[in-house]
Order: sequence, then C-alpha cells, then structure tokens
Amino acid sequence: MGGRPSSPLDKRQQQHLRGQVDTLLRNFLPCYREQLAASVLQQISRELGPREPAGCQLMRSKKLPRVREHRGPLTQLGGHPPRWQPIFCVLRGDGRLEWFSHREEYENGGHPLGSTTLTGYTVLTSQREYLHLLDTLCPVSSGEHTQEESDPLLEMPVNFPLFLQHPFRRHLCFSAATGEAQREAQRAWRLALQGGIRLRGTVLQRSQAPAARAFLDAVRLYRQHQGHFGDDDVTLGSDAEVLTGVLMRKLLPALRAQTLPGLRGARRNRAWAWTELLDAVHAAV
Repeated sequence: MGGRPSSPLDKRQQQHLRGQVDTLLRNFLPCYREQLAASVLQQISRELGPREPAGCQLMRSKKLPRVREHRGPLTQLGGHPPRWQPIFCVLRGDGRLEWFSHREEYENGGHPLGSTTLTGYTVLTSQREYLHLLDTLCPVSSGEHTQEESDPLLEMPVNFPLFLQHPFRRHLCFSAATGEAQREAQRAWRLALQGGIRLRGTVLQRSQAPAARAFLDAVRLYRQHQGHFGDDDVTLGSDAEVLTGVLMRKLLPALRAQTLPGLRGARRNRAWAWTELLDAVHAAV
C-alpha cells in the first residue's frame, strides 16, 4: 500500500522506546509501592474489623463470567494491497479473538492466521462512521495543495461490516456477508465482541486483591502528576496493558508530528499505514 512505511521501527527507534519504558517504570513504581502498602493495611484493617453480612460479601466478590465462545465464518480485509478474504473466526472465553484460514484448520488444532485480545477495542457496524474515523486520523492540512491519489480502500459498500477500532493498534475489518442470516450473524458477532471487550477491560476492576486496587490508585495519581485529570479508558485491561496505554498516550503527539507528514498515498491508505505503525509501537512497548 502506498502509505505503508518500508520498516515500521528501526533499531534506533526500538532502543528509544525501551528507554521510554524504563523511564515510565522508574517514575511509576515508587507511587505503586506507596499505594500497595496503603492497600494492604486497609485489607488487614477490614479483616480485623466487624464481619460483613454474608450477602454483602457475596455481592462484593461476584465476578463476571467468561464470555461465551462464539465462532463462525467471516471475511476479513487484509494484506498489501488490502483485499477481502474468507476466514473462520473464533472468540475465546477469555476475550481473545482468533482467525483461521478455514474451519477445518481450527477444528484440527492448527495455528491461527492472527489473534488479538479485545482490550480497548470499539466495535463499529457503520461503514460511513468508520470511514469518517479514518479520515480524521490523517486530516489534510490547510497548506496541502497536492492532488491526492484515488482512494480505493473501502470505496465499495461493505455488507454487514464489523470494524474493530483501537486508538493504538491496527484496525480489524470484518464482514458477516457469508452464509445465511447475515444480519443476524452481524448482530450476534457484535454482541459477542462487545462482551469480550467488556470482559477484557474490567480485569483489574473486578479483582479484590490489594495489588489490583493499589495499581489503579497509583495509575490515577501518576497521571494526575502528569497533568491528566478525570476518568477515561486508561485503566482498561491488565496491569501491563494499562501501563502500555499510559505510555502510548505520552508518545502519541511526537509520533504524529514525526510520522504523519512523511506518509504518502491516498488519505485512507495513509490512515491505514498509521494504524500499522501504532500497532508496531504498541507491540514494542
């Protein structure tokens, strides 16, 4: 694709990212240790205090079940240049999405073509809404007068689409336009994917462990020290996923300034390439 960088991350960039990770951990860990000590003391105080009624204990310890495994044929937009290909998709009970070349590959225990955890994703079923999102990722500057190339990416209508969008990862584009009852299949997949997203996003919030509560408090305080206030989706996922999100938010302005002006091709192709670069950075940190 025209906008795809020849090499997402070179050695110097990888070393720079490792340095950013080290700096984040060095600054974050003291805050976490303080919150962990406080959380452990609170836990001990609760255990030594009056017992709660059994009903309250049961309500507080209730956890969301694993999502129900969902599977079936879809088509996926992928490759360079991107094209629609039939696949067999499986949503695991732990909120991991996998896709195989065909059903037999899955049933025979073969390796998936790809997989991802659903933490932080959003499901879109409107092609118009998704294309608007792509257009906002690589806006045309006021001083840009060059004639853009034709924009073939997703120019044709997609029947029963399922777009998985993530702020720091490669987008996933599926279509339920295979087999019978396509609208019902799209709805079933949308509900299943949303369930997996909720499950993956509330790992820490559902935990009663002092370490989990301390971690969430430490992230909130750390971000306040960085000048970020209010609630957002930064605490979605596991501890590693949360810290990755914190670092990606810090890196994003510099990545935009350094990368977007150098991308070439039609605007949506550039946006697609931008998400691939973000995915490479996300994987590296």
